[in-house]
Amino acid sequence: MTNNILTPSFHIYYSKQLNQLPRSIKIDIWRRLTSRKYPLSLEQASGIHPEVEDMLNQAVEKYIKKKEHQRMKPITSDCENLLRKENEELCISKQVLEKKIEELLDLQEQYKSREVAMTRSLEESSGKVTQLSDSIAFFKSIIPDTKKAIASAEKSIDLLENRCRNLEDMGALQ
Repeated sequence: MTNNILTPSFHIYYSKQLNQLPRSIKIDIWRRLTSRKYPLSLEQASGIHPEVEDMLNQAVEKYIKKKEHQRMKPITSDCENLLRKENEELCISKQVLEKKIEELLDLQEQYKSREVAMTRSLEESSGKVTQLSDSIAFFKSIIPDTKKAIASAEKSIDLLENRCRNLEDMGALQ
């Protein structure tokens, strides 16, 4: 008789709930129904009874919640591992970016110093170009006067040469 008490024989009506539960829980529910202070008879426990239905529904809910919680744990630890890995990768990326920023700031400093040097050089060159332009303009402006002076000097030379010849000719006549 004790063997019948321990072997669950639930009504087929409860198949849906029973299929969701492991054998150990089914045995435990059967034991509680049939051996508590006010137990159900084997006929009542094997038939359709509100207490059986309530106990099975509660067991299914509890079992599903437990399974979900167990599933969540690995997911949570997987998420934590992924987040930890991502965090490490982000830290490495941050260090790389900080190094690149330092390099860019150094390059910017070099650029600025070169820019200053080039600006000075351009200003000096601009001053020299201005001086050369002024010199060219001055020389262009004195060209006509120089041409006149050369022409005048040539006339004077011609006159002097003529006088010299005249003087020579006179000296030869005397």
